[in-house]
Amino acid sequence: RPWGYAGGQPGRRTELVINEGSDRELRPTVVDVIALRPGDTVTLLTAGAGGYGHPFERDLAAVRHDVIRGKVTTAGAASDYGVVIAEDGTVDVQATEALRMSGACPSGMGPEREWWDEIFSPDLYDRMVSALFARDDLLRHERKREVIDPVLELLPAGFPRTRPRAAERSAATRLFSTLVRELVSEVEAQGER
Repeated sequence: RPWGYAGGQPGRRTELVINEGSDRELRPTVVDVIALRPGDTVTLLTAGAGGYGHPFERDLAAVRHDVIRGKVTTAGAASDYGVVIAEDGTVDVQATEALRMSGACPSGMGPEREWWDEIFSPDLYDRMVSALFARDDLLRHERKREVIDPVLELLPAGFPRTRPRAAERSAATRLFSTLVRELVSEVEAQGER
């Protein structure tokens, strides 16, 4: 997902839909080769941009205006912006304040990125990249795959769209740490020669 900035929420992820709304609808998460038949439709919904600024800080009147224009539903106003729109179309200020104080709005770069960072911690990932670039090596990408691929093999097929179980996270995190440590040691040893 495209990340948000300054507290903004991540955008939606890209989706591929085949035969949307029919009894043959298919929403593949990984696309390789998909045989289509005459009359099939293919819809590509591209990722939306990440937001700017925390949505719970958005002006109440602006959210209400978006609801009136049909850009946001009343349910979306509550879940996405923490703004409760009453049946008469006005902002229920008291309910809005309570909802916004609850902290119900998710933040961050999206669950997929958070799950990725649980396994591939940014600090260790940076160490891996530094070690790869410390080498005058045309095989940098292959070396990176030698570190990343064994870790991915320990994770569910849908990762990072699927959150790994605790045991999978633990094993993958340990393996990534070990492989990065080995890579750094190897690069340091080569530098001493």
